[in-house]
Amino acid sequence: MEMESDEGEVLSFSTYGNSASKGIVQASALFSIFMIVISLIGLYDGFTIREVIDEIGIFLLFTASVGLFAYQHKAIITRETNSFTISFWKQFTPLIIYSRRELDIKKLSLKQTRIRKSSDSGSIYYEYTTKIYSNGSELFSCKEHKSEFKEILPELFKNSKEI
Repeated sequence: MEMESDEGEVLSFSTYGNSASKGIVQASALFSIFMIVISLIGLYDGFTIREVIDEIGIFLLFTASVGLFAYQHKAIITRETNSFTISFWKQFTPLIIYSRRELDIKKLSLKQTRIRKSSDSGSIYYEYTTKIYSNGSELFSCKEHKSEFKEILPELFKNSKEI
């Protein structure tokens, strides 16, 4: 969650555009780290920096580029203070927005599902999916706890006993 101060305060919430984008970013980060470790091993074994860059550089550049592009695929909700509308948009990059809506907060609702899971070691944890609805139709879904939306959409929590 980030806040900006201009004439009025603007609250903003952003998350990955979908789970595929999140997976691509995580895989890209892991592969980039792996490539850097391989580069360091190559340097330790006596290869020159030029040889390492010639062999691994293009893969590292490609992986980092794909990860950065996927990271920019976001869903963003913004709201000016004392406003009764929010702006919701999805973007591939900040220059390519493919869905944008102005929504009345009174027509929004928030629902959360919780799935109980267990790890290989036997410990139990929960995965949350939060969905925002506009006039009964699903607008947005993410793998965040609904409390993440409390600052930007406090009206949706007024009658809620559980956060």
